Amino acid sequence: MSIAARAKMPYLSKKDSVAEHLRAQILRGDLQAGVRLHQDSVARALGVSPTPVREAFRVLQAEGLLEGETHHGMTVARLAPNEWLDYYEIRRLLETHALSRVTNISDKILDEMDECVNSGARSIRLRDIHPFRVSNARFHELLLESAHSRPLEEIGKSVMARSLFFIPLERSRMAGVLREHAAILKALKARSFPRAVRLLDAHLSSTIDNLRKHQSVKDAADWELEARAT
Repeated sequence: MSIAARAKMPYLSKKDSVAEHLRAQILRGDLQAGVRLHQDSVARALGVSPTPVREAFRVLQAEGLLEGETHHGMTVARLAPNEWLDYYEIRRLLETHALSRVTNISDKILDEMDECVNSGARSIRLRDIHPFRVSNARFHELLLESAHSRPLEEIGKSVMARSLFFIPLERSRMAGVLREHAAILKALKARSFPRAVRLLDAHLSSTIDNLRKHQSVKDAADWELEARAT
């Protein structure tokens, strides 16, 4: 089951509840990369037994959000900047290829994409990044699902799980993402599939460009700190 779909479930098992709680903390930045998590400490904090925490750790480890050994404590995973770019380049290729195969799209998928855009707008008004990330993820999952290809869907969602939630998402960028999603959706509603593919390619390329700029700024800041220390 996808990350976004899990977040929308009306009932969650203890394992999934713990996983979603930790996932939300990671996505909001409350748990930064490199922070160590211990099974017993998390269990006490959440008022559950260690078993669902151990199972939740495994789920998040499979998603790439945690790394380490369950019994020895897990660490919020780090991604090197070049890995961010690689994952997004792979996503751009996969998602545009998937959408290029679409010759028809159901109203059900379009309605859910509409709700993703509306949910994103609500998140911007509430200044809440986590639900924005969830609706963003679901929008892109629906693009993959519209191709009706299990391999593309499975691989695409796996790559997405290792990209979307590690990317720094500034509030100023959220409105731009929403406008780009709305434009893609408008093209799909008009059944203008080639235009939708072009818009999707531009959307993901824009994100890749922003990542490169973000990394360039970070590299410059790191260089300045290092220069001051020498």
